[in-house]
Formats: sequence, structure tokens, C-alpha cells
Amino acid sequence: MKKAIVTGGTGYLGSHLIPKLEESGIKCYLINSEKFNLTNYTQAVNFFVEFPFTFDYIFHLAADTKAGDYCMTHQGDQWISNQLINTNIIRLWKNFTSDAKFIAMGTSCMYDFNLGNTYEENILKGMPHSSLLSYAMTKRMLLIGLKAMQDQFDMKWNMFIPSTLYGPGFKENDNHFIYDLIRKIYNFKLTGEKAVLWGNGNQMRELIYIDDAVKLIIDNKNEENQIFNLGSECVMSIKGFAQLLCDILNISFDEAIRFDTTKYVGDKIKYLTKNSRFEKFKFTDLKFGLFETIKWFDKSLENE
Repeated sequence: MKKAIVTGGTGYLGSHLIPKLEESGIKCYLINSEKFNLTNYTQAVNFFVEFPFTFDYIFHLAADTKAGDYCMTHQGDQWISNQLINTNIIRLWKNFTSDAKFIAMGTSCMYDFNLGNTYEENILKGMPHSSLLSYAMTKRMLLIGLKAMQDQFDMKWNMFIPSTLYGPGFKENDNHFIYDLIRKIYNFKLTGEKAVLWGNGNQMRELIYIDDAVKLIIDNKNEENQIFNLGSECVMSIKGFAQLLCDILNISFDEAIRFDTTKYVGDKIKYLTKNSRFEKFKFTDLKFGLFETIKWFDKSLENE
């Protein structure tokens, strides 16, 4: 059986990816902050004391970030913690298991959306949005680190750049826009309290269903030294997503929604150019995916 290190394995992506990796015959070993804190290299080395063998893959999902305005208000904290996390996992890779394929997760905010397109070859061009600059640049630095390991030591890697992941099983504290919309609109259905959305609702965003992202990562993990956009072309304005959720919940958009234009909105347009390799991939229908997400959320509330 092949073996993989997974960082950030208890997060949303990790909780969906790990079971599928193990179904495919890859045993997963987690580096987590409680036992092997990646911001502390000396502590993280203990992972290889406990598991003294080489690995076939490293799936690096760990990152210090949150949705909303967290990146804007924690630029310094994010620079320090993410640089430590990324440098230390690369150092561990080099020193203990250099033959492993390193599978990294990037972020769509690495792109400068003012350039007009988001082809993978443009990921280091321009400047990311100012409110996301520190976090975005740590991900760019991660990519440069992977390329450096390739150039000097012939080490192998891939990086996947997802649009906003969505689907059942999201975490209670996950404030990505789609979950914020679901919570607020669902709350209107229960209480009649209007859902207050940030901005004017014209910001364009993209979603990719969690199962689709996991399948694409696993199916393409054995490519070498490639960047893959995980874009689904499920692109809509915030207002459009809110309307669709209202339709699914059978409530009036005009009655349920109010916009607060004084709030943070980030990039006005944020979606990825689909990788040409995925042209024939059948992405989950957006309405079906949102229906499944709401159904899971409804059930989770019943179990509280």
C-alpha cells in the first residue's frame, strides 16, 4: 500500500480527500498542529521519529487563513505562520522523503484578476488584491519553493488551485461566501430576520463541488510539476447565488435579502479559467450541489 503525509487533514478538503485516498489504496498519515506543529521545525521532525519510513506523496493542505476580511486584518500573522508552515514542510520533504510527490494546494487569490484571464502560466504575474496580498504571496512563495526543489534536486510536485469549495460537511466556522449566504438565508426562513449581504451583490464568484475537486486532485496526482486550476465555470454574482438559494428554499428574494454596501467585498471578479484537461469532466450541476449542501445543513441543525 502506498503511503501519504497529509497536512491540514482535519479541514474541509482533508476530511473529504483522505477517505477517497484510502479507498484508492493510499494510507494517510496526518501532520497536525496538536502533535507535530509545522510552525516549529524541531517539533515537526518528531513525525518522522514516530513514522520512520519514506512516503509516496505529501498532500499539503495546511494554511493559516479564513474567509471574509481575516486576510485583510491579519496580514502580518499570516505572513509569519504560513511562511513557517510552507518552509518547514518543504524542508521535511527534502530531508526525510525527497522521493515523495508533493501535492500542494494553492489559492485563487494568487492571481491578479485585473489581467483579464487566469491561465495557469499567469499565476505569478501582476499583483494579487491588496486585501489578500500577504496570504496570496505566501502561496506564490510556496510555488517558487516547489520549483526550486525541482530545479536543484529534481523533486516532483503538483499544485492545484481551487475555486471556492462547497458541499455537504462544511465546518461551523467556515465563512466562505456560499456558507455565509446559506446560513443567513436559512435563518430568514426560520426567523424572518433579513439576510444582510456584504457589498451590492454584483461581485462575481465561482464554486466547485467538493467531490469534483477531490476526484480531480486524485486523478491528476501523478502528473509532474504542473499547476492545475480547479475551475468549474459555475460562475455567478453574489446576488445570483442568493437568488438561487432563495428559489431552492422557496422564499422571496426581495423579502429575504438586504445589501450593506459599506462592507468589505474583495475582488469584484474572482473565477478561474478552466484547465483544458478537464473539458470532458462532468462537473456537478450547481443547483443540485447547492440543494445537497442545504439538505446536509438542515439535517445538521436537526441534530444539534
